[in-house]
Amino acid sequence: MTTSAAGLYGNYGQANYSAAKLGLLGLANTLAIEGGRRNIFVNTIAPVAGTRMTATVMPPSLLDSLKTEYIAPLVLYLCHESSTANGEIFEVGAGWVSNVRWQRSRGHFLKSTNNTPFSPDDVRDSWNKVVDFTSPTHPRSAQDSIGLIIAALEQSKQQSAGNEYVQPDKVVGFQFQPMSFTYTEKDVAFYALSIGACANPMDDSELAFVYENHPNFQAIPTFGIIFPFPVLAQLMSVEGLTFNPMMLLHGEQYLEIKKPIPTSGTLVSKAKVSGLYDKGKGVTVVIDATSSDQQTGEEVVSINLLYLLEVSEDTMETADPPLLIFLLPNENPMLLLLKKQPIIKLSFIDFLLVISTLFTLILRWQQWEDSLNQSSMVCAPMDSLAELF
Repeated sequence: MTTSAAGLYGNYGQANYSAAKLGLLGLANTLAIEGGRRNIFVNTIAPVAGTRMTATVMPPSLLDSLKTEYIAPLVLYLCHESSTANGEIFEVGAGWVSNVRWQRSRGHFLKSTNNTPFSPDDVRDSWNKVVDFTSPTHPRSAQDSIGLIIAALEQSKQQSAGNEYVQPDKVVGFQFQPMSFTYTEKDVAFYALSIGACANPMDDSELAFVYENHPNFQAIPTFGIIFPFPVLAQLMSVEGLTFNPMMLLHGEQYLEIKKPIPTSGTLVSKAKVSGLYDKGKGVTVVIDATSSDQQTGEEVVSINLLYLLEVSEDTMETADPPLLIFLLPNENPMLLLLKKQPIIKLSFIDFLLVISTLFTLILRWQQWEDSLNQSSMVCAPMDSLAELF
């Protein structure tokens, strides 16, 4: 089909021509939908070419550059069986080809109160949001056109839900104040010791997590979990959420390592409330957090956390999150490892001995580190480590 710029954008003095050309575009779009399932593709071009109609309004030098021969190659390609374009609009002329699409702002939902429609004043007050194209959408069908309206209506229903303790429209999307977390190699090593690393002090692979002079010294990946916790301490300050902190339960968390965790430095964590779900007397709060290197700005870890809060005897009218069902694969495992773990039984005396040894190890570690800082002697790392143990 052939439309024109007058049909796409309008043109002074061409009301009848513009209406007819835009009508052809509507016809082509419908034929593309109906014919697409039968492998019949329909597209529309808006050509700019030198014709008998444009010859009276364009200078000869421009007409020479707008030959119809520069339109035909696009038409031939769209008609070729290798082309998959369907329902598209193309502007073409003088060898220049471009694809045209619709763009729509996110818009703004105007609420009606007590069965009273919103007023023209409400439209005026929300005008900047209505015409804000900061994050536009590109609808391609009638379903896309009405879909956003239905989504806005559903969101409005959720925002009107809640009670005196929880106001979903204020809680969901709440942005926490960014917080920085500074740590050293000592913190990395102590964290590894606290979760049981280096149970065998002579295992070189284990020493990589607790000995800062090891050539492969690194942070255990789960160390990244602690970065956003200074931010999450602001949970009590979330507007629209009132709860007893004694009734807070850390439900679960998901940690994704974006890059190797530095063994020392400062990370800046940001977080927001991404979900809120009714659980009867309480709510489930979902928080998304990211921690980035302060110097480079690169994201190091991202964390998704879920908290259960008891708020009141009442319930809210919010939807439960979708149920995630994980099915076991039908294929046989590519690799099967079987290892029998020995059962260790400790008496109370043995337990006290282990705790005493652990504290002694930490104290000697601190003394050894202090002596290195005060002495100018250069000692071999492995020899110092042997003296430590």
